[in-house]
Amino acid sequence: MKFSCEKYLLQSAINIAAQALYNAHEQEREIDRETSFIAYQYMTGQIDEYCYEETMRSLDDQKRSLQYFCKSTEKDINAMICVVWSLRNTTAGRSNTSSVSDKMLLTIPTPPTAEAADCSLWQRGIMNGKAA
Repeated sequence: MKFSCEKYLLQSAINIAAQALYNAHEQEREIDRETSFIAYQYMTGQIDEYCYEETMRSLDDQKRSLQYFCKSTEKDINAMICVVWSLRNTTAGRSNTSSVSDKMLLTIPTPPTAEAADCSLWQRGIMNGKAA
């Protein structure tokens, strides 16, 4: 029960972090639009050079902090996904997916072994340079 509870808490944390990451990317796009607008105003003479430089510096600082937040959040999400992956039910396979009650297992594909991938590529004629 402990592992199951931890897994669901991690999945909730992943969802929350992913939403925060999405919001941060939206804010970055808004900053890009504001930057373009300020540049247009400066080029048309609607604002002076000092105001332009200060605004651009402020927007650039905001964008840098958002980029740092995005990178650290992406690292956190990847770490949480690795933990969820390690807590998965390892006895569930592709052949018995109807008995799997955890939907997370069905959304994460089981990677094929290197031997299976090589065999598949050889059968399709890709490994020896032929087009399939």
